[in-house]
Amino acid sequence: MNINSQSDRMRTDRAAWIPATLFSFAAASALAVEVSYTVEAPLEFTDWDVLVTLPQHDPAVGGLQEVRLTFEALNQANSAVENRDPAPVTVTISARADVHLTGAGFGLLSTLSPTVSWVNNLGEFDGSIDFDGASGVINPTELVGEVAVLEWTPGTPGFDSFVGTGDLVFGMGATALPPMLTGAISFVGGANVQAGAVLTLTYVYVDGGGGGTGGLTSVVWVDADGDGVLSPGESGLAGATVTVTDSTGVVVATGVSGSGGEIAISPLGAGEYQVSVVPAGAGNWVATTDPDGLLTPGSAVVVLTGTAVQTVGGFGFVITAQALGSSTGPGYWAGAHGQARILPVHLALLNGLPLVDRNGDAVEFSGDLATGRRQLQSWLRQGMGRNAAGRLSQHLAAYVLGLTQGTCNGIDEVTVTPGGVLPPLEVFEGALAALELDGFTPPRDPNRALQQSWTEVLSGLNGEPCDLD
Repeated sequence: MNINSQSDRMRTDRAAWIPATLFSFAAASALAVEVSYTVEAPLEFTDWDVLVTLPQHDPAVGGLQEVRLTFEALNQANSAVENRDPAPVTVTISARADVHLTGAGFGLLSTLSPTVSWVNNLGEFDGSIDFDGASGVINPTELVGEVAVLEWTPGTPGFDSFVGTGDLVFGMGATALPPMLTGAISFVGGANVQAGAVLTLTYVYVDGGGGGTGGLTSVVWVDADGDGVLSPGESGLAGATVTVTDSTGVVVATGVSGSGGEIAISPLGAGEYQVSVVPAGAGNWVATTDPDGLLTPGSAVVVLTGTAVQTVGGFGFVITAQALGSSTGPGYWAGAHGQARILPVHLALLNGLPLVDRNGDAVEFSGDLATGRRQLQSWLRQGMGRNAAGRLSQHLAAYVLGLTQGTCNGIDEVTVTPGGVLPPLEVFEGALAALELDGFTPPRDPNRALQQSWTEVLSGLNGEPCDLD
């Protein structure tokens, strides 16, 4: 049922593109609600390209269960053909438009090719190319369409992109191909093509304000390449244990991820919760994602409001065949310069920090695991006395990797003088700020003292015993 309509201009150089943006909803049950948004690119002679915007699903109104993109491509064409053979023939002429849909962050989503075809029985050439008489014809305008429906559910790549309070940008475009004529040896023909498109975005969600109960949804998956991103071909991780604790540390709910890795926990009232995920079964699972950005992979802090069902960023895990190094080394490391358990995601994380070497040059590790580990160990063996920033880089890297493992003792809070008691995230931010201040701090550099003080703090923390198994 359409309940509202408004006009919105597509962002394009073509002033004539003014689509209707339609919003509709339908109650599928007491709690399930569908809401749809539609934009239309009216018929226009090809070629053309246009950008359109559609809103994300606001998690405050309910937990998103399904996303559908319905893409309809239209082709309105006419044609003319003249037989130049000395004998009657049957000529088929086809006019095709390739209409595509792209999405920011998605790439090419769909290409449809609606085609209009005419079959003409034409007589022998009458001596005049006028598309008339016995040998010629002008075919009337016809309109055809094709439809593609794309679907996302929790756990499928790209699902989380639809959740938020901003806009999604999609591109639509059309190209007409040369008309195809078959059936005669000698003929003249052509076609005019106008193409259009209609894009409808539909959200199916659990109503967060119509008597429903609050809760959260998410997904757990096997991050095969260890990059922290749910990629095509990576499967959901079933059977993972999900624990939800309130702000006082009391467990208020537990659950298990479904066959596709999906998580759904309800009811939960308004408040702040911590969600922790632990994969099932044997194996050395390592978290590769940090949903809330608090340096706690495998866990996330979630704030629920009212009776909304909120979607939480997914939890990726990778399994390693065996732990590298000892379980009793200082901090994250297996010995002062021993081999640490490094995964591709760790190398990517380290490259996100402004680490420097003894000469103040940026440290960039290879994305290849074996090469990156060798580079890392070589960097750790460097003498850093000449550059305090380089020494701070080493300890900051060790500290961050220790936090990502989540198994180091004594890092829940840190006593820093001056500064009092700091949580790990503030320790990280303070050390990072000191490092970003100056990448090369030899003796008598004014920034050296500050970097040395943070190095001492991290050095003590990295000396805490860690269980890497």
